[in-house]
Amino acid sequence: LVQEGSLKRHDIIVVDRSLETIKILADFMGEQVDRVGPSSPALVAGLSQVPNVGEPFLAFPSKPKALEYIKMLPPLPTQVKNSAAATGDADKPIFNIILKADVVGSKEAIEESIKKMESEFVGINILRSTVGDVGEDDVKLALATHLVTIIAFKVKIDPSVRELATKQNVHIVAGDIIYSLLDNVKKQMQEI
Repeated sequence: LVQEGSLKRHDIIVVDRSLETIKILADFMGEQVDRVGPSSPALVAGLSQVPNVGEPFLAFPSKPKALEYIKMLPPLPTQVKNSAAATGDADKPIFNIILKADVVGSKEAIEESIKKMESEFVGINILRSTVGDVGEDDVKLALATHLVTIIAFKVKIDPSVRELATKQNVHIVAGDIIYSLLDNVKKQMQEI
């Protein structure tokens, strides 16, 4: 929903610190338009990643202005997402996860199931949980963190991304059936 100003096709938008170009813009009837005004619902397509539902965004006429805005944002606070870190249990290994799923509903169901796998022996930390294919940035995030497994549910993994993960010893657990995928995640957890 456009709240102020207007939104134009090819505008640069910033959604959750990521930069996107509007490739397709449609009105509430699904008709492609070049511009949408205030108080108008709009459909934006062609983004590289699916934003969370209700995620606010800002539009910019150029990429340099959008990048300038991103640089001015305050740093994200470090969030403790696992109980081992919260309780100070330094002896407990943390199983870090990057989750990629095909749709938000599957992503949320898998997140909840994974959180229930935490035990007195292994903590769980979900580093990133998004909808979309496994990308090079996911592998790079895994490399920057210790003991990371990328979980891919019903998403594509580009051969070059898979090759990079293999070269860097980043584990990817992929599958199309949730319970089978979760069984494989449990096996990975037992290996640490």
